[in-house]
Amino acid sequence: MDRDYISELPDSLLTQILLELRTKDSVKTSVLSKRWRNLWLNVPGLELFTLQFTYPDREEIFVRFMDRFMEFKCRSRLKKFMITYVDCKGYRDRLMELIGTLVDHGLQHLYVFMHTFDRVDFKRQNIYKSKTLVSLKLHNVELKNSDFVVSLPCLKILKLENICHGEDGPLVVEKLISGCSVLEDLELIRPFDIRTHKVLLLLRVSSQTLKSFTLHFAIYKDRTDFSVEIDAPRLKYMTVEQSQSDSIVVKNLSSLFSIDIGTKFNPLRHEDLRMRNVFYDFLTGISSVKHMIICLWSLQVCVYITI
Repeated sequence: MDRDYISELPDSLLTQILLELRTKDSVKTSVLSKRWRNLWLNVPGLELFTLQFTYPDREEIFVRFMDRFMEFKCRSRLKKFMITYVDCKGYRDRLMELIGTLVDHGLQHLYVFMHTFDRVDFKRQNIYKSKTLVSLKLHNVELKNSDFVVSLPCLKILKLENICHGEDGPLVVEKLISGCSVLEDLELIRPFDIRTHKVLLLLRVSSQTLKSFTLHFAIYKDRTDFSVEIDAPRLKYMTVEQSQSDSIVVKNLSSLFSIDIGTKFNPLRHEDLRMRNVFYDFLTGISSVKHMIICLWSLQVCVYITI
């Protein structure tokens, strides 16, 4: 009879293996034997999608699952928590409390993707003062104002998508960036959603440690004008996608190695002199870059440049 080498592995190694699986697959291992029954509860990561819970009792099953998990997990430390949340009646506030509790217990990686009709206010003080968070990704949550303290001394990865719906959105994002003293990887995917032509949004991205920066402006044509000033002397990799009215001003990008630019503005047309000058000034600011890709969507062509 063949030896069962997997069962001979220590629990600490098995839980690391289960960490590579999605939580729903990790839970399925509980039927293998008595030893495996509660082993998934020791996995230092949890990845959930509320729609995966059985309909029509999805909300009740999800609540029971989370209550059981937290009852067990309150005695240990969870390193990674990822949730794609579609409205479960009566649980959203408890979810916010859960996230706060996990952060207080030393969470390192937090990914929250919200799909709700009402925006979720994600301004919880302890999250932005965590001494353990290494990566933070927020999608479709609400950060309403900049009146909160940010101190994230270990955060290296920050991704924000569709998080601000007020005119103070840039101040909120600036505060988050400035509070991350070792930030290396920043993604801003359509971070602001303000449907008015009366406001000019200006975002300042200033970081002495940033190495990679991805920026996607609003995908719709008729949105508020959006301007960005970038001051990142250690930046090496950059990806940017802009519309016809967006502008970028760069400073201290002498370390830039590679950039990928996608723009709906056509610099070969002469109708908009202001935007043409803005675009050329941007290219001048990154003139030391080694590799550059420019995709002019209005022309449907891509230009690849290697210096």
